[in-house]
Amino acid sequence: MGLIARQSSKHFIVSILSMSVGIINNIFIYPKFFALYGFLQAFRSIGDLLLPCSMLGLNPVMVRFKHLLQKGKNNAFAFGLIWFFVSSSIALVVIYFSKNYIIEVFSGVFKNIVLLEDYNLEILIGIYLMGIATILTSVSLINNRIVVPAMLTNFVISKLGFPIIVIISSYFLYPNEGLIWLYLGLLTLLVLLLLGYTVKNKFVQFTKLKLTEFKKHKDEVFNFGLYSVLDSIGVKLAFGIDIIMINVLIGNEASGIYAVFLFLSRVVSFPLASIDKISNPSISGFWAKNELDKIKKLYQQSGITILTVSFGIFLLIYHSMDDILFIMKKVELVEAKFIFLFVAGAMVLNSITSVNSPILVYSKKYRWNLFFTLILALINVILTYYFITYIFEDPYKSAGAACSTAISLIVFNYLKMGFIYAQFKIHPFTKETFMVLGLGLATFVLFHYIPLFSTGWISMFVRSGLIALIYGGIVYYLKISPDLNAMINQQLLAVKNYIK
Repeated sequence: MGLIARQSSKHFIVSILSMSVGIINNIFIYPKFFALYGFLQAFRSIGDLLLPCSMLGLNPVMVRFKHLLQKGKNNAFAFGLIWFFVSSSIALVVIYFSKNYIIEVFSGVFKNIVLLEDYNLEILIGIYLMGIATILTSVSLINNRIVVPAMLTNFVISKLGFPIIVIISSYFLYPNEGLIWLYLGLLTLLVLLLLGYTVKNKFVQFTKLKLTEFKKHKDEVFNFGLYSVLDSIGVKLAFGIDIIMINVLIGNEASGIYAVFLFLSRVVSFPLASIDKISNPSISGFWAKNELDKIKKLYQQSGITILTVSFGIFLLIYHSMDDILFIMKKVELVEAKFIFLFVAGAMVLNSITSVNSPILVYSKKYRWNLFFTLILALINVILTYYFITYIFEDPYKSAGAACSTAISLIVFNYLKMGFIYAQFKIHPFTKETFMVLGLGLATFVLFHYIPLFSTGWISMFVRSGLIALIYGGIVYYLKISPDLNAMINQQLLAVKNYIK
């Protein structure tokens, strides 16, 4: 097994572990601290939104043009720091002088802009810490190491660190202020851990930086960096603006509730995220050799696998939602089921479009991805504000944000799918696609009308077991997804050999 294969396998394990701990956090811990957790997520989302403006496409530039950094990859860290501090200084000067104008404009629209008014220094510190952490992660990535940075960022900091600082800050006299500084402490710890890892592996060496080759391609680097920063801003607006807008339009508790059920919704997209990442090298290689037939085969095979698993996860969580709310002791959250239904339902529909993102990104038409991303961002911002303000009433305003996100995601992915078909005459649909949709809808309706005999752990396990038996059994019997059948057969054989 090669280095990349080993790293991919380990990264998958880390992702599963992080998701499992995340589910525990969102069911048992964060519901006790919705307001604090919502405040943390809004603060973090503001930093995520401003970070691309401060980095000006640095991360993708480092990865794409790593071969131009003289003396190999060891100069990447110094190059990244110089780029980041120059670009962030320019961006932050612009933001500083326009801050009062921005606050004045938005204060008439949003009722809760305390984050923008009172925490300027903390946001600035957070951006610099996140920027340095991103540079160190990129340095590891261009050295083909992704597991440890992913484990530190997604597991140690996000899944273990976040619940700890939320619980600790709840005992402070000023919990919001305490939570922010604890969060900045976590980011500092992340930077130190990443720095220690990269230095230990000699990915970072403090030598003189030489950019002779880099300067020869400065126009190409600049153009790609500009494209990347616009794409990054579009992605952040598309996928991160909802929590910020809920926070400033409704409040901390509403954004906390939304964040919890948004996480559960995103569990449905885990198969797509995993296969999307794994398929990148293959799709890139196929485009390099212009092997469109192989791209089409991967497009359709991965599509049916992603849809089958995603729909199954959706059915399991949706029909357990009453039990989950009962376990949370939050049965009064009537909006929760709608948040999950809108976002997770969109995830299921998007899973049909399979790996259309890497297909488009690695093709010669990759610039169109920016166009579609900006459309998504624009639709999401407008609809989120309109739905929360005018369409949805309390207590369903958060569900309004979920509805706008769902519409935006569906439009985004199906526009890309249509563009790919128009340009390359390939699509992800097979007869198995409609078989899974029919089976999933039938299972959804069936269990929607089966009455609950109780709520809680027993009910959840019984209903989940029945759904898995009926939906999973039919999928296996009809051999809808050869990849899934092969995986199940392999596991059954391993169990059989173990028993012997």
